[in-house]
Amino acid sequence: MKEVKLMTQRRVLDKNKVADAAREIVKASGMPALTFGNLAKKLGIKSQSVYNYFHNSDELLEYLGADLMHALYEELTTGLIGLSGREALLKYGEIAHQFFLKQGKLVRTIHTIPNYPRDSDFVKAMEQVLQIISQIIDGQKNIKIDRVAFLQAFISQVLGFTLVESMGLFETYDVPHTNESFRRVLEITTDAFV
Repeated sequence: MKEVKLMTQRRVLDKNKVADAAREIVKASGMPALTFGNLAKKLGIKSQSVYNYFHNSDELLEYLGADLMHALYEELTTGLIGLSGREALLKYGEIAHQFFLKQGKLVRTIHTIPNYPRDSDFVKAMEQVLQIISQIIDGQKNIKIDRVAFLQAFISQVLGFTLVESMGLFETYDVPHTNESFRRVLEITTDAFV
């Protein structure tokens, strides 16, 4: 008689797999559902085991936010190749807007991240994304308004419009919003600059 050895399959987890499960929870059920208990349940592990990958929820949120910013940076650098000036600013806004909308409820992770020090992964990743706007602006010779004021207004419009839209507030107050209306907002802002 042949002896058959049964081997138990060991689950191999790492930080990325835990973060993937966290993303799934947020996309399906929203930010309030992202608890270490729910995360452990989804992964089929004990709650305490989650702490092997993230010390607390702030660390997990920072990781998710930094990951979002890295992905956005990749899309921006690819999507802006060959563009400059006003055309690049408009494209930047459109890429960021569509990127955040695709994230669904996950986009709220960047709005729940507390103030991290400048050397945190999230802040560094966000600075990379914002640096692209600075590079576009720095390439402009004839600037109509203050560079810093424009940068702040542009960021506020892209993130603000997208956040309000992703939260469904435009529907709540019966405010029309489409890709065309977002584009018009960007055009008005960039027209004031260049």
